[in-house]
Amino acid sequence: TSRWTPGSASLTASWSAQDSLGEAGSGSALVSNIASTAGAQLELSQCVVLSSPAASIFIAGRARVPSGQARTGQVFFAGRTFANATCTSPPISVSTTGGPTSFDAWIFGGAGVIGPGVQSVLLSVELKKNEAGGTFQAYVDNIVVRASTPSVLTIPASASIQGNNSTFFQTDLWISNRSLAASVRLSLTYRCFAGQTCSSTPKTFILGPEGQTLFQNAVGSYFAAPSTAGAIEISYDAGQAPVVAFSRTYTPSLPAPTNGTGIPALAQDDVRTRTVFVGLAHNGGDLSSGFRTNAGVYNPRAAAITVTFSLYNQGALVGAPLTRTWAAQEPYQVNDIFTAVGAGGLVTRNATLVVTATGGVFPYVTVIDNQSGDSVYVPAQDERAPE
Repeated sequence: TSRWTPGSASLTASWSAQDSLGEAGSGSALVSNIASTAGAQLELSQCVVLSSPAASIFIAGRARVPSGQARTGQVFFAGRTFANATCTSPPISVSTTGGPTSFDAWIFGGAGVIGPGVQSVLLSVELKKNEAGGTFQAYVDNIVVRASTPSVLTIPASASIQGNNSTFFQTDLWISNRSLAASVRLSLTYRCFAGQTCSSTPKTFILGPEGQTLFQNAVGSYFAAPSTAGAIEISYDAGQAPVVAFSRTYTPSLPAPTNGTGIPALAQDDVRTRTVFVGLAHNGGDLSSGFRTNAGVYNPRAAAITVTFSLYNQGALVGAPLTRTWAAQEPYQVNDIFTAVGAGGLVTRNATLVVTATGGVFPYVTVIDNQSGDSVYVPAQDERAPE
């Protein structure tokens, strides 16, 4: 509590062992409003200096109002942004968010504050007492201020579609908010292959602190795009909360025993312009045994790019490189990459694919067991280490 300054002698703050996360020794601040006048809204504040100017800010906190008090009131979290590093110039903008609506429970409150050019934030806890005299108290904890950081996670391959060899692939998607205190607004966009029918309108929802959600058969059910395949973009503000995601694409449908592969959610800086995939396999076109290999790319850019696939077997180029242009924000998959490059008769379990692109893209490869339908997601790797 030493860094917080009361705005009035009628407001006090002291450490309490009450902790919003139940962590021993961490505690919270017990804030007390003892103003003599009714409706007094008093603040406890501190100036937070940003390491670099920001366009917008997110503020949040948790509050708990104990029951059984003789006075009533409300808790607010507020932020005022400034263009200097001392919280003294006229504020650029002000935002206030309400606190608890129930007793004896930790309630989250959060809001955004817009810049631009924010260099400092006056972060405040405001305690309002409705009646004159007496005392109104609340515990406050996990107060945060973060620069807004628009972020996108990308699942490069997902499906709800019939595959070769009597397989039907569908994708389950998990998303988790790893913040202990803050909710996060998520926007999910599905982009299917050209020629297929789907909506690219984002679907938006809020995931609470430490919340996790599962979308079963996400493409067919949540995005209502059966018989399609494509990429999923998960947009959120990392300034609000850290988010992780994962997907599994499998066959056949539950509750039957399934075979599948985990496909990770990739960050924006995971895009690549030159990539190698090792361990590819092919059975000369015979689907009764062995393996088959599919290769795809999602272009997240707002402009078209050109991608080239070059396939090697034990170090020797096979077939001819395949070049294709990807439109802006287009996902596309080349089924049976061996046949596509002119090496359909090759039987091997030791092939390598090199993917080059004129801009950063998300390339991927899956190797599928022809007998079981089980698939393996092959991670993209840099083709050459720095020399």
